[in-house]
Amino acid sequence: MRWSALIPFALALSCFGCQSQAQRLDEANQSIESIRATTTTAANAWLSGTVSDRFAHAAIERAYELSEQTRTSLAASPTSMADSRAAAATADCEHLSPALARLGDAIERGDRAAAHTALADVGAPARRSARTDGEVTP
Repeated sequence: MRWSALIPFALALSCFGCQSQAQRLDEANQSIESIRATTTTAANAWLSGTVSDRFAHAAIERAYELSEQTRTSLAASPTSMADSRAAAATADCEHLSPALARLGDAIERGDRAAAHTALADVGAPARRSARTDGEVTP
């Protein structure tokens, strides 16, 4: 009789674990979307000349750190890695981090062409540059 009273409690705990996993995945996906949005905004502002190299580089560096934190938190749990959605988000971060590093390096060097390429690798399309020479950037 006593054990039967524990069954609803055990079921509630297992459901709570499911919600926790779903929440972690939602937070990870929101983080990835935020990283892409921040990267797009900072890189396009740098490409158009509206923010300094230092500001853009700092923003990209922070995006890189967040990508690594997200990847690490997802990969830390074997339960998460058994979930195909968590594995996909982890793979997304594994793709994002090197692209962000290349973008940060390109900004630091002032290499606009490399920045456009890295921005495309991040999955964020580059906008037209507001350059005075009339050149349209890819």
